[in-house]
Amino acid sequence: MRTPRGDHRTDIADRTGGVDVIDGLDWELIAARYWDRRPVLIRLADAPERHPFRPDDVFASAVAATAANAAGEIPKHVRFAVDRDLKSRPDGWLPRAGDGSLDGYAHRLAERLAGRRYSLTVQAFHAFHPALWRRERAFYDGAFRRFGLPLSSAITTMFHGNYEHTQIGAHKDRFASFMFALQGRKRMRFWPERPWTEAVTSVLDYERYLPGSFAVEVHPGEMLYWPSSYHHVGESALDETPATSVNVGLPREFTRSAFEVAEYLTEPTPESMLSEEMETAGLPALAGPAWAPADPIDGASVVGELPPALAQAVDFFRSGIDEHSLNEWVATLSLRRWTAGGFFPSPPPAPHRALDDEATVTLPVDEPVRWHDTGAARIVAACGHTTRTTLDAHTLSRLLTGLRTSGGGTRTGTLLDRLPTAAREDARHLLEDLSRFHALHHS
Repeated sequence: MRTPRGDHRTDIADRTGGVDVIDGLDWELIAARYWDRRPVLIRLADAPERHPFRPDDVFASAVAATAANAAGEIPKHVRFAVDRDLKSRPDGWLPRAGDGSLDGYAHRLAERLAGRRYSLTVQAFHAFHPALWRRERAFYDGAFRRFGLPLSSAITTMFHGNYEHTQIGAHKDRFASFMFALQGRKRMRFWPERPWTEAVTSVLDYERYLPGSFAVEVHPGEMLYWPSSYHHVGESALDETPATSVNVGLPREFTRSAFEVAEYLTEPTPESMLSEEMETAGLPALAGPAWAPADPIDGASVVGELPPALAQAVDFFRSGIDEHSLNEWVATLSLRRWTAGGFFPSPPPAPHRALDDEATVTLPVDEPVRWHDTGAARIVAACGHTTRTTLDAHTLSRLLTGLRTSGGGTRTGTLLDRLPTAAREDARHLLEDLSRFHALHHS
């Protein structure tokens, strides 16, 4: 086994499958030796404050993420299976606030399943808990400064259960993956190259390919990285205790332009990001058929006329072509991407809450707030969301500077008193929006 450079230590254990083990997070070392090359196991246990996923937040996010959709069904970004029986309705299978923790949830299912195995997978996991999302964004800030901010969102997926292996089986992703082990024993099995010759993208029953694989067992407090080129499968049934892990994928291969184009035409949501319908999510419903009639109706000529659906599509794209609208949309997307820090959609805004003059507001020093002057207004972004303000550029800068230099926080009234009288209500509304976005803390 190769030894990493510098002061990082390695150990040799049966559970690592021969991959390097390094202590502590070092993005420069990862870039130099492992990025797009080979897996590495990173021990984070000596710096728990840097771990982006905490069991209580993961449980709270799981409860929020698995709420039934409007049709009373399990939402598209959630998959739950008993053995290989994929469920479509909640029916008590998903986490509840009353479970109290993932252990409580596992205990409730264990009593119901009587020895059968289960698996819960939640995609777009970062979009359901502001504190979890903020720590995840901060954790990967160093990676993005080194590798660049992805144009398409990084993905976050939670896995929980005592399943034999993940529901998709052995497969390959377009993402460089980082797996965080939270509870139980989780094993990842790898093939440097595709082990099968069939024209399929995944294999559920992969036992005959085991001789060409190697496996790494990941313990709580550790993070396993592997490149997008590796075929892999997660295995959890190492004992009777359910395992919980969170995978973060950074896009490395772009095989479908629809994944990128859809995000620039519509507002991505957890439901649309990874679903089969993401290409059309958020677009207007078709106004009519997408084909022309085979024969003229009542002798009328259809030459030169577009079918209703195509005419609607032309109008939709034409509406964003004028230079002013296009520039504003580009600026809005850019601001959202930069302040989301590679993870979008970010958690949705909170309900509006009025800020009176006595409220104490704080903008964390590491919380980016960016803005763009359109001429008629300023677009202001934080935490992946945007709002508009009529505050002039000078007044807006004074307000944000006051927030940054207030240390432990300052009264809303004190901040507003520093601004021209005519600008104070607009400034208050902006502060309320920043609070809704989870960027501004207030008490």
